[in-house]
Amino acid sequence: MSVRFQGQTVLVTGASEGIGQALVQELDGQVGRFILVSRRRDALAELAETLRTPASVIPCDLSTLEGPDELLSSLSGVPVDVLINNAGVSVGGRFDARPIGDILAMIRLNVEAPTRLIHAFLPGWRERGRGTILNVGSVAGLLPCPGMSAYGATKSYVNSLSQALAGELRRSGIQVSCLAPGSTRTEFFRHARIDETKLTKHFQSPETVAREGVRAMERGRILHIAGFWNRILDRWIRFSPRFLVRQIAGRVLRPLSSGEAVLKR
Repeated sequence: MSVRFQGQTVLVTGASEGIGQALVQELDGQVGRFILVSRRRDALAELAETLRTPASVIPCDLSTLEGPDELLSSLSGVPVDVLINNAGVSVGGRFDARPIGDILAMIRLNVEAPTRLIHAFLPGWRERGRGTILNVGSVAGLLPCPGMSAYGATKSYVNSLSQALAGELRRSGIQVSCLAPGSTRTEFFRHARIDETKLTKHFQSPETVAREGVRAMERGRILHIAGFWNRILDRWIRFSPRFLVRQIAGRVLRPLSSGEAVLKR
């Protein structure tokens, strides 16, 4: 068992399912307290009951304009040591075929919410000289993603922000890590009615991704790409012509061009 986060309070957004739930379960018994955040109160309560670690539940929709303020208000006076920004959503399909409201809600959840939370916690952490952030980005943020273009752009922001903040905070005692998963066996594709086999057979389980993410956070890794084949993909992207990356990404992601609505939350 790692002693890295013993006694610390860990806030996890999007904790009710998928990678978020797996991160909580991976850290269970290794931290002092959880604050679990998601829209789904019942799912959070069920998860909290299975944990050895004491857990508080805050149902909150971070994709709304008011969501981040509501969460921060609920946390007033509660010290948070570790912030895990996991909550995320993807809108599949051709960009102009999706309602603009869906796209803006995704941007609020994937970009604005983690930005607001990080910005709110940093001043106190600077005073204390410690704090930890784990942002869940994506392999989709490493390349253009036809069929899920705006989603890829939001995850590119998360990947980039994490690395830049790690540089800014290098001597502050505050650690920033980013976990970039690829295709993971969650509800992501089923919600969109997409045949997973058309995308890739190199799927990871949420538990495997969470294990890698916690290990990366413990070791102070700034950007960790989960999965061997995803790391190979990253190397290929770096050394390939951009036009070729766009063409191949378009072919691989073509099934998403007719995908519907929300992929994951």
